[in-house]
Amino acid sequence: MPLINVKLLEGVFTEEQKHAMAADLTEVMLEHEGSEAFRDVVWVLIEELHPDGWHIGGEPFRGPQSLMQTLERSK
Repeated sequence: MPLINVKLLEGVFTEEQKHAMAADLTEVMLEHEGSEAFRDVVWVLIEELHPDGWHIGGEPFRGPQSLMQTLERSK
């Protein structure tokens, strides 16, 4: 059973986008395995991480300005 774990910054993707991402990742696994029967055992776990949890070099991650603006608009 393959498990694909995707970690995303919270609030960047909509629910629909996350569902589409999981479906696309499942298709990629099917392409490599070669059998439609494999679909039922492909697991995709999407974890959303709160922006306050990101640190680089021991300092809070401020992110590129465009990312921070996108996060603000998504609230």
